[in-house]
Amino acid sequence: MIRLNADHYFSIGQEHVMQGKPCQDHALSVTDEHTSCAAISDGCSAGAETDMGARVLTFSAIAAMRAYHEEVGGSICATRVVEKVNEQQRLVLASVRAALSLARDDMLATCGYVYLTQKGGVAHLAGDGVIALKYRSGNITMYHYDWGKAPFYPQYREEASGAGYVREHGTQETDALTEEEWHYQQGSEIPIVRTGSRTFTVAEGMCGVTKVFSKEALSDEIDAVALFTDGVMRVENVEWQQVVRELLSFKTTAGQFVKRRLSRALKDFRELGKGPLDDIACAVVHVSSVTNEGEEHADTN
Repeated sequence: MIRLNADHYFSIGQEHVMQGKPCQDHALSVTDEHTSCAAISDGCSAGAETDMGARVLTFSAIAAMRAYHEEVGGSICATRVVEKVNEQQRLVLASVRAALSLARDDMLATCGYVYLTQKGGVAHLAGDGVIALKYRSGNITMYHYDWGKAPFYPQYREEASGAGYVREHGTQETDALTEEEWHYQQGSEIPIVRTGSRTFTVAEGMCGVTKVFSKEALSDEIDAVALFTDGVMRVENVEWQQVVRELLSFKTTAGQFVKRRLSRALKDFRELGKGPLDDIACAVVHVSSVTNEGEEHADTN
């Protein structure tokens, strides 16, 4: 069997401090006896009060994943998880806007989330950002997602199936979203290398990207599944792959392990430059393998 625990943290970027803006990124996580859920969101800087939209999206994603578990138990259907979150976010975005007299542009934010159980799991990202898998060997696979233009925000799902968004990008078959895959191999002479890339059309990108994890992968290979907003791309004088690596270099995974690691890393980054220029949010679900005798096996790197 496996043991799951999650943590999250977010921090304001230097540019928003200088501009007198709030932090527009948000992260949230929760773990109970059976599941671990984590979510991130990045409010659009060109929007309005998008710190509100970011929080609405993370809270609604967590609520949807927990509701899904109540309905089906530990079984995993990635398509249904994504549908459940999409449905919940549509309802909550509309109701919060009406209740608080918020504008459409207040809700423009990306959203990524991880849902893991004893039987497997899923990670999903709608918008820009990074999904990273840390293995028990210490190696890390990083997937960076970048839209050529403005990303497809969950808020757009309310707007005639995104027809206006499609027109702005060309057609549904126009190339729009790029995935770059990078790999960090511990002890290698060249530790970080690009291992692949692919492009999604507008129609594919509007559905978001999904990674599915089997029960066996969680039991035998994966140490952590992490999500980052695209603020990791803008840490002064530090390559984003190194930023991700540093943020996953946990000395311990007890308690607020993401908060401790991110806080320390941000201090180190500021010794190399101005630190994060943009807001950063990070959410991680950590996986430990537990033997029948109760002995826990986790990453020791």
